[in-house]
Amino acid sequence: MYTKNNSKFFITFGPLQHLDNKNVVFGEVIDGFSIIENLKSLAGNGGTPLKTALITKSGEIEMLNRN
Repeated sequence: MYTKNNSKFFITFGPLQHLDNKNVVFGEVIDGFSIIENLKSLAGNGGTPLKTALITKSGEIEMLNRN
C-alpha cells in the first residue's frame, strides 16, 4: 500500500527474494500472532487478497528495556 510519501508497508509470511537488497525490513510480532494468522488466511494465489483487511488503531508500542 502506498502512503503520501510513496512508502510501502508489507506484511509478509515468508521469504520474498524480489525484495532482497532493495528494501528495509524490520518488525517483529510480540503479541497478537493470531491476528497475523487471520490475515494470512486472506491471502489468495499470487499474493492477491481474497478479501479486504483494514488495519486500524496501529502505531508505536512503547518497548520496555529487555536487558
